[in-house]
Amino acid sequence: MAGSTASGLGTPDAGYRRRARFYDVEYRTTEDHGYLRSLVTDRVRSILEIPSGSGRNADWLIASGRRVVCADLEPGMVDQVRARIEKAGAPERVTAVQADMRELDLPERFDLILVPQEAFQLLHEPGDAERALPRLANHLRPGGTILLDLYTFDSDGSQEGKRTGDASPPPDYFDPRLAEGRVVTEWRRPVPPTGWLERARSQHGEGNRMRIVYDYRFGEGDRELDRWTSSIRMRRYTADGIAGLAARSGLRIRRIAHDYDGTPWVPGAARMVTHLCAASEEEER
Repeated sequence: MAGSTASGLGTPDAGYRRRARFYDVEYRTTEDHGYLRSLVTDRVRSILEIPSGSGRNADWLIASGRRVVCADLEPGMVDQVRARIEKAGAPERVTAVQADMRELDLPERFDLILVPQEAFQLLHEPGDAERALPRLANHLRPGGTILLDLYTFDSDGSQEGKRTGDASPPPDYFDPRLAEGRVVTEWRRPVPPTGWLERARSQHGEGNRMRIVYDYRFGEGDRELDRWTSSIRMRRYTADGIAGLAARSGLRIRRIAHDYDGTPWVPGAARMVTHLCAASEEEER
């Protein structure tokens, strides 16, 4: 996802810059793709994704036929998205730009703004989210939607989850059952043409934030060639907390889902896939 600050969210640390090379290897989940694609209705003609990372969503966004802007703070990520756009032959319709969500100032507005999988929560410093959400609101066209995919970093205690046996999907880097501070090796994956990348992590609750520490090893064959550590801090939200932040930004909650099937959110559900619209909008369009 990001370094100690985040893609599209502030000045990235050295660990995040190093991760740009391996981002496609590390962050490749597609479990939210169906849900995100369902938001691209006939009414949606333009889309902003921030942060875009190295382009996890770029291929299907390009294929959507819409005007698309992919934004990220890290130049290495932006370069990779631009390469995808060039390969797809879509530079007239799709662009990648370097941008900070807290200072976002693009010359256009959008029907759909995607802030995917916990990315908004990387704005953990006091005042950061309060600066960023009004910026996003300023880039929203009338009748448009801002999608914030949030996670509480708690166990899913929802009655819906208990009834169906389906908990809200957690991030792939967090396990509510994992003991505080315990280091676990998650995976070792191939890095073309002949390398491998290994990631271990630990998680640490810090009041209204969750800190994830990553330890990386990169090598070829039996040789370790490099190792480094990077961390992220995530701001925790409640439904009331995000509703208050939205109201102060000229927005309101249109609806919240607790999974990528669109199941309506219920109190206690750990995931909050939140749809925001302008506060002046009287009804869903």
